[in-house]
Amino acid sequence: MTSDKDTIQNEQSLRTITYTPIDTGFAFDSFRSDLVAVDWAEGWADFILPADNAYVLRVEFARRSMIRALDEVAFSLESNPNARIGLMPGHFAYRVEGAPFGSSVTKQSWERALGIPLKHYCFVTGDGCLDVLSDFPPRFSLLPLDPHTQFP
Repeated sequence: MTSDKDTIQNEQSLRTITYTPIDTGFAFDSFRSDLVAVDWAEGWADFILPADNAYVLRVEFARRSMIRALDEVAFSLESNPNARIGLMPGHFAYRVEGAPFGSSVTKQSWERALGIPLKHYCFVTGDGCLDVLSDFPPRFSLLPLDPHTQFP
C-alpha cells in the first residue's frame, strides 16, 4: 500500500516547472553573481555584478511579498530536474509556474488573507536562488556599491 508521503513525493517528481526568462535590462553572468543584501521590510535585494566592482543589481518588489532563499543543493533537490522547462545557463531572473513554493499552502493562505493573487519569481545565481511571491513584477536598477561592503 502506498503512503500519503509516497504519493506526495511521486506527484512532486512528476510536476513540470516552467521558467519564463525576465529581462533585467543589464547583461551579466548570473552564475558568478551572489546575493549580498536583502531588506524585505523595504522590499529589495542586491546582487553582485561579477564584472563590475562599482555597482550592484537591485531587485525591488511591492511590500506584499514572501521570500525564500535556497542554496544550490536545495534548489537542485526541489523537483525532478527533467521537469524544468525554460531554464537558461547564465540567466538570472524568471517568472515561475508549477514550482512547489509557488503553489504552497502558505501562498494560498496569504492570497486569501490579502485578497490578491501572487506570482512566483526566481533569481538564480551560481550559489543558489532567491524565490519571491509578489503581486507585482520586479523592478531592476543599478546602484553604486557601498564601499564598506565586505564579500566573503
